[in-house]
Amino acid sequence: MLIRLPEVPNAALTENRRRGMHYRQYASLLQEEKEKFYLLLLQTRPSVAFSGRVDLSYRFHFKDRRMRDRDGLAQRLKVVQDLMGQPKGKDSTYKLGIIVDDSDKYINLWSILPTVYGASAEMLEIEITGLEDDETH
Repeated sequence: MLIRLPEVPNAALTENRRRGMHYRQYASLLQEEKEKFYLLLLQTRPSVAFSGRVDLSYRFHFKDRRMRDRDGLAQRLKVVQDLMGQPKGKDSTYKLGIIVDDSDKYINLWSILPTVYGASAEMLEIEITGLEDDETH
């Protein structure tokens, strides 16, 4: 299953960019990104949810040709991946239930595919592959 989001998470979410940023400023930025990507995922989420283990692959598309390293891209994905889990506990407001959880128990393989540079539009692609016969419910 492929989900295409028409934006990529803000680069200020990376450790290098947020260094020196006041914690309130970072918390505000994180909340804005969470709300933005919650709405984007809500609009594009699949009609089925995965109930077992999955493989997750991400691919960033950028308009410019400036190289980015994968560890920085991985830090930007946390906000998106957290939104895909099942609602539970006090942090259930922004959970969409696309996958059970983003822990190792439910994610078999997690990867960032080679980035597309010089794209016509910025985009984040998320590919989810179920690993069990009962992958959807």
